[in-house]
Amino acid sequence: MTFSQKVKNELQKIREAGKKYKSALAYGIDYGLKNVGSAESLIPDEFLNGDEMGGIFLRGVFLSCGSVNNPQKDYHLELIPPNKEKCLELLDFLEEQGLKMKLSSRHEQPFLYCKGSEQIIDFLTFVGATKYSMELMNVMIYKEIRNNVNRAVNCESANIEKTAFAASKHIADIELILKEKGEDFLPSKLREVAKIRRSNVGMSLEEIGRAMNPPISKSGVNHRLKKISLLAENLRKTLDVSH
Repeated sequence: MTFSQKVKNELQKIREAGKKYKSALAYGIDYGLKNVGSAESLIPDEFLNGDEMGGIFLRGVFLSCGSVNNPQKDYHLELIPPNKEKCLELLDFLEEQGLKMKLSSRHEQPFLYCKGSEQIIDFLTFVGATKYSMELMNVMIYKEIRNNVNRAVNCESANIEKTAFAASKHIADIELILKEKGEDFLPSKLREVAKIRRSNVGMSLEEIGRAMNPPISKSGVNHRLKKISLLAENLRKTLDVSH
């Protein structure tokens, strides 16, 4: 059973008490069907005054010509009245109720639709499908949390890759200096940071700073590593000239 059918089944279980409420539901159902003379007139004013009658009328419209997609896949709700005139009239009615939908057409058949999760939740709540409006809300919250986690993971992965690339460059510079000039070539402050960087490839600059004696800031570590890189670059130039 589709999500849309589950919603409709839930709406059909609602039993309206009172002749006028049953009449509103029947009118809405007729309104959404083709070739029904009684539904060709304007939407009665009694359906425009207050959420209760309007919600029952719109429930009937949805039962006869509406559908809603499974929110696990995508957010989409639509109404397909028999002609464009009713689409435009319904669009005005929906706006008066604070519900937002748009007009479009498919194979020359006009219809109303909305793709916003919050708009669909408002619609389902308005027509009485509160069980499924809550389910959609839970899906929306889950998707938002999942997307936030994915963004955080992607950001963390990018940071790890950036850190790894920078570390490999630092170590290459340090290895060159040690090979060509020896450890004593570096001043004591640069020698200490080089030793920690070389022995701890996965350390962040902040962690390297805490491992120093005395500890220094992340910017201080970055400044010293830049000095080492500059020494290595000058050394490379010297070696290139001599060769």
